[in-house]
Amino acid sequence: MNLKFINKNYLPGILMIILCGCAFSHELSVKPVRKVSIEEKIPIRVALELSPDFCNYHYSWQMGVSDRHNFPLGKAFRRGAEMVSEAAFFDVSVTSKDVKPPAHKIAGIITPQVIHVDIMGAPWKGYRQTTLMMIKWTFTDHSGKIIWVKTCKGEADDKGKGWLEMVQASLDDLFRKSLESILSSQEIKKFAESTTNGK
Repeated sequence: MNLKFINKNYLPGILMIILCGCAFSHELSVKPVRKVSIEEKIPIRVALELSPDFCNYHYSWQMGVSDRHNFPLGKAFRRGAEMVSEAAFFDVSVTSKDVKPPAHKIAGIITPQVIHVDIMGAPWKGYRQTTLMMIKWTFTDHSGKIIWVKTCKGEADDKGKGWLEMVQASLDDLFRKSLESILSSQEIKKFAESTTNGK
């Protein structure tokens, strides 16, 4: 930019724009998980326990020294957790830590927790751009005894994708893997066979 031909009165505003950059907000939605047959579902009623931190999760990513990209991921995380739980179990009620259904109405409680989100890395250095999202799933009985714990990772890179498509792909990958992990859990299956609650 040739500052010689710019009115000096405009310089403070121009410099402010350059230094402050822009803020962008990107709200994502989750691709529906696969349909699970009645025979494949885990035949118990469970509570899906969602914390405020999980439902309001927010991630910000700074591009260089100016532009900031904001990802309000909580809504997508909540919907993804609901879809996964509803697909995996016979019946699901959404609850919080402070409000639990009566013990005779549910067999267990499944709780998702955001462990890590890393979007992009350092694209300005010419490296391959990647996205990683991690959620820890904990399944307990009604008393809080841990039956199963698993951390699932959603991963994607920029091969053949724009960077927003890459972020979306990692989100979809996260909940696809989450569903398969729950359905394949031998610990949850054995618990479902032995419990008399929530059937």
